[in-house]
Amino acid sequence: MLISPPFLPPRNADQTDEAWLETAMTSVATGHIPGWGDETIAGSYPVSLELGWHGGSHLVAPSIGNNLALPVRAIADGRIAYVRRPTARTTDASPLNYGATAQGNCWTSDGVILIRHETDIGANAQGQATTVVFYSLYMHLESIAEGVRNNRPIYRKDEIGAAGFIYGQPHRIHFEIFCDHENLRLLTGRTEGDLAVDRDGRCDAVFGELYFRLPAGTSIYPSQPLDNDPVAHHRPPNQPVTQPAVPLVATSRTTEALIVGLRYASGDGVANQRGSAYLTTYREDGTPIGEPLCEQDAEYNLYTRATAISTSYPVGARPAPSAVYELLRFGRILDTAHETLTPANVPHWRRVRHSGGEGWANLNAPDVRKFSDADFPHWKGWRFVDDSADQDSRCDSPTIRSWFDKNKDGIVDAAEPRESLCDQTILRKLDHSICRFPTEWRSSTLDQRWGWLKSKSLECSNPLSEDDFTAFKAHAEALCFWERVPAQSPPLPDNPWRFHPRRFIQLFRRCGWLSQSEFAQCFPRRTLHLANTSFHPQSVGWQTANTRADRWKLAFNRTTRKYGIGAARNRLTHFFAHVIPETGYLSQVKEGAGENQPYSPYYGRGLIQLTRLDNYRKYGKFRKFSMEPPPPQYPNLGWDPDELIARSNTDYNVENCADSAGFYVAQRENMLSHLDAGVEQENAIIASKDVNGYVAIENLNSLDSRLQSVMYLKSILLDQPFPATPELLNFTWRRNSQKEVVIGSNGQPEMTGNPPHVKKKFYPTEHHLSINFEHQKP
Repeated sequence: MLISPPFLPPRNADQTDEAWLETAMTSVATGHIPGWGDETIAGSYPVSLELGWHGGSHLVAPSIGNNLALPVRAIADGRIAYVRRPTARTTDASPLNYGATAQGNCWTSDGVILIRHETDIGANAQGQATTVVFYSLYMHLESIAEGVRNNRPIYRKDEIGAAGFIYGQPHRIHFEIFCDHENLRLLTGRTEGDLAVDRDGRCDAVFGELYFRLPAGTSIYPSQPLDNDPVAHHRPPNQPVTQPAVPLVATSRTTEALIVGLRYASGDGVANQRGSAYLTTYREDGTPIGEPLCEQDAEYNLYTRATAISTSYPVGARPAPSAVYELLRFGRILDTAHETLTPANVPHWRRVRHSGGEGWANLNAPDVRKFSDADFPHWKGWRFVDDSADQDSRCDSPTIRSWFDKNKDGIVDAAEPRESLCDQTILRKLDHSICRFPTEWRSSTLDQRWGWLKSKSLECSNPLSEDDFTAFKAHAEALCFWERVPAQSPPLPDNPWRFHPRRFIQLFRRCGWLSQSEFAQCFPRRTLHLANTSFHPQSVGWQTANTRADRWKLAFNRTTRKYGIGAARNRLTHFFAHVIPETGYLSQVKEGAGENQPYSPYYGRGLIQLTRLDNYRKYGKFRKFSMEPPPPQYPNLGWDPDELIARSNTDYNVENCADSAGFYVAQRENMLSHLDAGVEQENAIIASKDVNGYVAIENLNSLDSRLQSVMYLKSILLDQPFPATPELLNFTWRRNSQKEVVIGSNGQPEMTGNPPHVKKKFYPTEHHLSINFEHQKP
């Protein structure tokens, strides 16, 4: 799933994703509501004015100056389920001018766009995708883009309209995200209650912060135990390795169940922390114990750490470093079809906080259960609210009303909701509540849902007269649209499950799993390639891109998840930009004419083509590949790369072609930090050198394709809109795609080698290209 907010303000280099989202999705705190005044708390999720259900959030479009604001954009790829173009604003008596003063300053825009989104968030061990359907709703639009029509496809970041008015206040929208009951189960892993902690969480979707539930009585040790023993031992200073290790005595045992959260920065935030890991200990009610512990550069060192743990075991009993790497990344093996941790009890020692201080705990002990943000764990505040009985627009949920009952007298008076909606503790409970209640946009149920406004109650101290209710109902009816939406599959639910919009987007931006369509869009449709001394266009159409995406999406997603690439968009941008030229748009996983190279038979194979014996040895050791007897054509390797990676461009192991590319990034010194540094031209050149070697720039293969791919992919994977005009690419590279004869000082070709032959090389020059990138889509 690729997802972004409905507004896209600029982002600072060191700004975290969470901080940027708060800037992009500024909620309305107070505003004018007819009959209630100018400072009325309204527009909050999931309840708003006077404890009324409210299915979304009111957002203010970020300003760009001169009384202008950023446009509204689609949050994800989808299809337009319904569009209603807005009524022209007027000061006349109109249901949309409900509550207007003599000056007529109370207009509410009625432009509506409803988008149906279908995407993937993961896949199970058998390779079946977890496909989800949800909807995004954009209300109160002042204008709608001409191309937005019913049943037309729409793509993430497409401009769809302009924020309008809510009761006379400009640049505002009502924004919702909702789904039906079955898709709630697919999105969250369940539909009710707390997360079950007697077993591991879901493994089809795993992303974000990881969680390890330590039962009461877990042993905590004073120093780091040895890597190769789940029973804590250590080796005192100066003790010879030939002597037995000494048992470590636990300094304490936990007196309650604790949750240890492990979050890799994944390239987010300030430069010197983008490779760090953070460990936070929570009580089961979600209360953190102290501040997070930081492991500096832990993610950048994950390959080194996994290799060290493996080699700490005796030679004949070493676990595959690849499996240990996955253990350190996720706390467990996710891809059980292609990876096995042997022995299964390899310890996962981490320094953690507990109620008695700090110490070392084994996060892979038999009674430790593992989860991730994809499980929507209750200790992070997630809860399902489906206890509304009367189906009207008043929130009668005992769960939510109990939070608002500040004095605990069993009654929620008119003042308590206002006070509660300013309480950060209660707001956090509300925005982590996934709530089910009737839609407010169905006109046929207006009397049933709003009839209570005519009677005095705790929620309604000033009931409406029949005439006032008639005016209110006409206003509400002018905004309704539910019955007009064309039939959807699955059907549009009358009682949708709602999510807090910003929390939903924030969570699923950590997912990093691409659907087939999202994957196919990453193939640039048109690029320029140097042939001899001039550039010529090369095109790849949608049918080709989509067919190759179908072939590669599962292995590619598993690889980018395992190596921490998928959810870190800068990393994914660079990774794709290397895969595209290395493989000719995923058509070539074996180096052309590799058999003729001096390093044959260890020529390039895979998505970032593994080349030369030393790299094959590293990868084989990482995966613990071995064959008995060793294949005769690879006696120095001990395994067959033709069988385990690629024999030809039609006979290859799709999983290992992808995995070997992720391995290359993980083991290459400083490469992850280089990918995290940015996606400008200088960053792309450094990343190219990480793959091709630190050679003169004219000797970097396919640099023209890599630079153009990065430029294109920024508009697909990152949060910048697609460019409306051609982009300029100025760079230094070889002047000819073929090596040229070296002319000596005597004006004659230089000779080299034995027997002598004409010396050739690439010559650098400046290139200036104007590139009109076209979005790859059907």
